[in-house]
Amino acid sequence: MERKPDLNQHRQHHQPPRTPSYTLPYPSPHQHVSPTKHLPHPPSSSSTSPGNDTSPIHYAPSSPHSYGQGPPSLSTSSISSSSYAGSADGESTNDTEIDLVALLTERLAGAFDPLQLDRSLAVQAQTSGMLNSKTRELIALQEEAQARLAETKRAFLDGMKIAKEVKSDLDYVHRKVKVLKQKTERKYPIEYNMARDRIPPPSQ
Repeated sequence: MERKPDLNQHRQHHQPPRTPSYTLPYPSPHQHVSPTKHLPHPPSSSSTSPGNDTSPIHYAPSSPHSYGQGPPSLSTSSISSSSYAGSADGESTNDTEIDLVALLTERLAGAFDPLQLDRSLAVQAQTSGMLNSKTRELIALQEEAQARLAETKRAFLDGMKIAKEVKSDLDYVHRKVKVLKQKTERKYPIEYNMARDRIPPPSQ
């Protein structure tokens, strides 16, 4: 006699898998998520006895963070919102820099008087021109003084040379006069004594 398959057993074999009741954490955008692994479905056999109950289907996650991936719209929206936030931060930073530059320019413009600066520059230019002209005059006078000093030095050397020649001539004349005096005193003693009494020598 052929056994009819049990209706309850058939329903248990072909029940849809039930979702676990624990909360699935969403992984971070930069984290790699591996797909979940399913255990093979137990085969339905007509030889299974009606008294044996089949075990329910279980999900075996490969890693603690591989339960599932969040909706794509969430990651896209988070990326777009982060890009919008970055652009907003850049714009606010640029605005802050522009404000700082404008503030510094305004403070610098009000810190000094441009008219006074122009006057100072004009006085500086006049003083610089005067100093340059005086410097050129001093250089010309220095060159002239050096030329005159060189000329005076040459004249002095020439005078020393002439003085030496005159001294040598005077010495020669003095020796000649002394020799003539001695000769005159020996040759003409009476006349020499009368002349000496009339014209005393310079030493007396």
